[in-house]
Amino acid sequence: MSKEDKDWLLKSFPQYLNRVLRGYNKDAYIRVETLLSGRVTFPDCSCSYGSYQQKINKLYYEWASTRKETT
Repeated sequence: MSKEDKDWLLKSFPQYLNRVLRGYNKDAYIRVETLLSGRVTFPDCSCSYGSYQQKINKLYYEWASTRKETT
């Protein structure tokens, strides 16, 4: 992962946390998933957005906590 991607994850992504998955927020969650897991599993149905968001939040918080432990 590039330094720019890490900076974006740490400095920019937190502004998108726990917001409705539309527009820029949706794009930000897809970017996080791509950066941290290397794939995209965004649901087709909006009824699954909540569980998707929780999954990506967990992935992000785990990554962020390991970053803090190693620095």
